[in-house]
Amino acid sequence: MVRDGFLDSEAINSLTPHSEVLYHRLLLAGDDAGRFDGRPTIVASRLFPLKNSLRVSDVEKWLSECLQARLILSYERNGKPYLQITKWQRCGSSKFSKYPDINGKFDIEYVVMETRDGPKEIVTSSIPPAEGVPRGSLPGAEGVDTPFSRARSETETETETETETETETETETNKPPINPPKGEVCLFEWLKISISKLYKRKDSTQWSEKEVKKLKEVSRRPDSRKEFYVIEALYESGYQYFRRDIITLLNNWPGEVDRARLNGFGRKEDGDGSQKPVQD
Repeated sequence: MVRDGFLDSEAINSLTPHSEVLYHRLLLAGDDAGRFDGRPTIVASRLFPLKNSLRVSDVEKWLSECLQARLILSYERNGKPYLQITKWQRCGSSKFSKYPDINGKFDIEYVVMETRDGPKEIVTSSIPPAEGVPRGSLPGAEGVDTPFSRARSETETETETETETETETETETNKPPINPPKGEVCLFEWLKISISKLYKRKDSTQWSEKEVKKLKEVSRRPDSRKEFYVIEALYESGYQYFRRDIITLLNNWPGEVDRARLNGFGRKEDGDGSQKPVQD
């Protein structure tokens, strides 16, 4: 499959001939989500099976060039590196990827983006951060340790810590309570009103059972108020790839918080969470 715009792409034109060949072969080898194993030795053996004299160090260099051109993303899950081809269009019927995304999920989600050939379905995890956010360097490759790679590592650690805390709490209580504790009611209602406003939902529109259940889970997160402010700042900045509806946002809350932070949105500590975030 040759992707639209391949021949006259400025990003691809910036590659050296060898890194362009690697990128082209990666397009052929990526799964239905545009993901692939990120270990340079595996990339070398799978993408160049007949090139026995190929050096892994050369593959690392070419991958770094693709990273710098913003044609791929690199990330780690559980200590293992993966690659994600950016702006990957729907090309198959699979609902699940062979590899996890940056948040550890295997399911494939899409958003509709305008392209020069009209609206196209793009894999959500393949949408790169806003322009100006530096790319990370591939593990073992020559490159610079950028703020993007450090931020991604920090946010993954935070997400894993939150998941462990939630798992421990659920184990101790067996099941989460049907209704939030009294101390959480105000926060639950505040989030409900704030999210409704963000999505321009009418006050008369009732929340579904699934939405209420997921919102209760979100409201129990230690920093859910701050997290909402971060997401709100991202959406109000003109960012066009926001979640299509409230239930999708709630189901992907941790990942959306990470996406907002990776796009440069954070907030100055004020002690009560009442101020909106500022972009660093």
